[in-house]
This record gives sequence, C-alpha cells and structure tokens, in this order.
Amino acid sequence: MSKTVYYLTGMNGRLTEQNLLDKYIFNLCQENQCDFLKLEEVRTRCGSLSRAKVIAYLYQHFETLVMDVAANEIEKRGRKVLARIHDAIIIDKKLGLDNKMEVEEAMKAASGNEYWHLVAKELEPYERPYSLDKEEIEAHRERIRKEEAHAKAMAERGLLGRMLDWVG
Repeated sequence: MSKTVYYLTGMNGRLTEQNLLDKYIFNLCQENQCDFLKLEEVRTRCGSLSRAKVIAYLYQHFETLVMDVAANEIEKRGRKVLARIHDAIIIDKKLGLDNKMEVEEAMKAASGNEYWHLVAKELEPYERPYSLDKEEIEAHRERIRKEEAHAKAMAERGLLGRMLDWVG
C-alpha cells in the first residue's frame, strides 16, 4: 500500500525580499535581547553572533511548531503520522481536499502566516529489480554497521561539534 508525504511550503520568496526580511528579523532579535542569542549554536567559532545561524535557528523552530500543528490536525482527521522529516510528514493514507485545506487553515491560524501550504506526493515501495545474494546482503549489513558506529561517534560529539566540522 502506498504512503503519502506532505511537504511544507510557504517560506519562499524572492532573494532580495528574503534578505531584507532576514536582516529585519535578526535586528529585532538583537533589539529584544532574545535569550536564544546566548546559545553556542547561533555563534561562530570566535563567539560572534552569526546572522545566518540565528535565522536558520528561528526558521527551523518556527517550522517545527507549524509541523506540530499539522501533525496534530492530521491525526484528528483519522490519519496516522508515520514519520516526520524536517519539513515533511509521511502519513498512512492521503488526506482529502477538504481535510488538507482544514489542516492548512489550522497551520495558518496558529502561525499568523497565510502562505503555508501542504504539497502531497504519493510514495510507492521500492521494487528491487533483482534478488540480492548472500554476499551482497552481508556487504550491506557491514556498511550499515559502519554507518551506525559513525553516527554514534558523531552523536557523542554533540550538535555544535558536528556543525563545526561541517562549516570548518
């Protein structure tokens, strides 16, 4: 049975307008001395406040709040949320048009942003064109073991350590 993924859209604009909005938001946060500006996650290695990190932090948190509303509204309509991935929600069966519009209206009402939309895409299970033999299966399991060990090592370094590796 296919699953449906809904992607969140609504924070896109022209680059110039987006940059102006980002500057405005950043300055507003500084003027209001927002507590999160003290976090290491929004600072450079030297300890300076990073506008890009502040904006990313705000957008990601705001997006999460809106996706929480969407997930709750979807479940109220009898659908099961199977996974949440950044700006997407995978559910067990597609929402009808009326339900989709009601979820979007709840998102807009909760956030004050009239531009939120959910875009649906049907997911079909992957059909392997051939069967794997025992060697391929064992090689795959070994790759997974290595990836899990790497992920655990990265998790132990924490978010800031991983971000520094990425930007540095």
